[in-house]
Amino acid sequence: MQLKYAEFHNFKLLENVRLEFSTNRSLPLTVIRAENGSGKTSVLWALLWGFYGTRGLPAGAHELRLTSSAAPIDAPVDIQVIVEFERDDGHGKTAYRMIRTVQETPRGGDRFERGPVKVRLLRRTPAGLVDVDGDPEAVVAKFLPPRLKSIFFTDGDDVQRFISGESIHGRQNRVHEAIRALLGLDSLGVARDDVENVVAKLRRETAKSAGSDLESAEKHLSEITEAIATKTTELDALTERRSRIASEKAAIQKELNEVRGIGNIDEINAEIKSREGELARLESAEDAILTSMRIAINSQDASWALASESLLSGYDILNGLADRRIIPGTSIEVLTDRLDIGTCICGTDISDGQSARAHVETLRSEQRKVSESRSRQTQTFHAARMGRATYQGQLEDRTDFAHRRTELLTQYAENRDAIKNAGLRIEVLKEKRAGIDEERVRTLASRLENAERKLTDVSESIGRLEGSLADLEDRAKLATDAYEKAERASKVNQTLRTKRLVAEDLKTLISNTLSVLESQYVERVSTRMNDMFMEVVGSDPELAGAVFRRVCLSDGFDIMVHTIGDGHLDPDFEVNGASQRALTLSFIWALMEVSGQTAPRIIDTPLGMTAGGVKQRMVEAITRPPSESDPPFQVVLLLTRSELRDIETLLEQRAGATQTLSSNKDYPVDLTHDWKVEYPVIRACACNIRQFCDVCQRRYDDEHGLIARGG
Repeated sequence: MQLKYAEFHNFKLLENVRLEFSTNRSLPLTVIRAENGSGKTSVLWALLWGFYGTRGLPAGAHELRLTSSAAPIDAPVDIQVIVEFERDDGHGKTAYRMIRTVQETPRGGDRFERGPVKVRLLRRTPAGLVDVDGDPEAVVAKFLPPRLKSIFFTDGDDVQRFISGESIHGRQNRVHEAIRALLGLDSLGVARDDVENVVAKLRRETAKSAGSDLESAEKHLSEITEAIATKTTELDALTERRSRIASEKAAIQKELNEVRGIGNIDEINAEIKSREGELARLESAEDAILTSMRIAINSQDASWALASESLLSGYDILNGLADRRIIPGTSIEVLTDRLDIGTCICGTDISDGQSARAHVETLRSEQRKVSESRSRQTQTFHAARMGRATYQGQLEDRTDFAHRRTELLTQYAENRDAIKNAGLRIEVLKEKRAGIDEERVRTLASRLENAERKLTDVSESIGRLEGSLADLEDRAKLATDAYEKAERASKVNQTLRTKRLVAEDLKTLISNTLSVLESQYVERVSTRMNDMFMEVVGSDPELAGAVFRRVCLSDGFDIMVHTIGDGHLDPDFEVNGASQRALTLSFIWALMEVSGQTAPRIIDTPLGMTAGGVKQRMVEAITRPPSESDPPFQVVLLLTRSELRDIETLLEQRAGATQTLSSNKDYPVDLTHDWKVEYPVIRACACNIRQFCDVCQRRYDDEHGLIARGG
């Protein structure tokens, strides 16, 4: 079975979305690019609802509304999912169309009214589409068994939970059930259980015919056997309940994120506070830039930059005076020295009382008047010379006033833009905060806490029950020995005994046949799983420093991880998240290959917690086209931009179809263009992993190398 296309009408935010899937044998991959909150999980749920109805949705989501949380109160909404697929009926491929429709009317809060569900399954014939005989859901269940929906439709978190987060018993049950169901071994298990009931009945009749001792031993054995059956049923129910609660917890968490939609109010408040602090720092920086501007405009550097031509002309004049030794003026100092000595430079006595001294003192007084002007000229000359040298140096290293002015103006403009953007960001965050339904958030948070509490309680109950079962199985061995001993000592009805022995032989034959088949399949699945896992994690047990030696399925249907030196790792706690995902995907892919099933494998966010070579090798392994002898397959990956990064070339080589989903709730923070729609909605566009358009363009797409579609 392979999907051809799906249409979603008014399912959550999927108002009118059509997705095309690749059915090309050589290009088995379909990529649906979508950021968080842009429809990946909604698509997965819509497909599950389309095929299985509400029973196909994760536990805890059965009673959730299917319409958008923004749908008008008391206005009926028609919800429809259409899936067209094809399968090989043994006489070639036949196309089918599954249509599920329901009307839902929101009544406020979490309340809603839902009408009857209408389901149609049509088959395409030369004469057109005709209804398939029988119950549509029963027919589809043969194509895609409901209990294997987690194999075909997988949430990224569930990939990891498949082998972790629960007890070993739960993991063994899931693995065993998947193997039996996908490989068609259920009928043998039913036959074995039927024969077991016959054996128990004949044992009771044999005991009644042989006396009280054997009858008492048989009664004791039957009581223990029934107790084991009861406890096993309880354990299976509790394990299933725990799985449902875990799924419910995940669904509530997703719904909580969706209701928050635009963000977590605590995170938004923290970001508003951070942005306001950033705004205050930017405003302080603006004041500092303006101060620097005022200092610069009042500095000598500004004078040289604004009047350099005049200043250089003045400097030339002063330099000429210096060349003619007019400046600096020194005659007054010479006359003062001569008066102090008492002798003129010509040898005349100019000591106190001499007539020539008065003449020299008169000359000094006249020179003192001229010296004040020359002193100012001298000071100006020195200052000009230093200023000119500084100015020329600044011109050479581009630190003059003109360049400093340009730098400060650039800083000022950039800072003003940053202030504007910070202010806009704060306003957007405040609008987002105002749009969050805090009451709904509190309700879901309370439900989440309750689910976590129930998960703890049921896990404790499972632990106690597993202990009781182990004790009962030990007692059953002793009771069986006691029964056989009593039977040998009694006179039993040989006819009844023969019938019982034949029935036991038949049960043993069926059990052994089932065991052999399971063992053969398990070995094949185990070998393929190991090859794929070791390829993905890039481990070679022959190399020094290798961690993983091999992985396999045990006889008890548990997934075992062997390390170098014959050690073991617990998949729950000792294997990292990326390796857990790789291990689960390797098991699912190996099981699908061994079973020869042609069915879609749809995974939401499969590459979380993976990076580098592991991410590359994981995608390489799960999208590699089948060989000529292998059946075709189809894989649909719902990926975020960050998951796509660094593996674009590989995805392009393997993908036969690519589309992008976007939500207008991300505008204007992340989404670039306003769709002019007043309510949250998800739309699809034809952009591939390297493109953007007016529907899907996000801020910084161009910086990450994406190009406009059609540009």
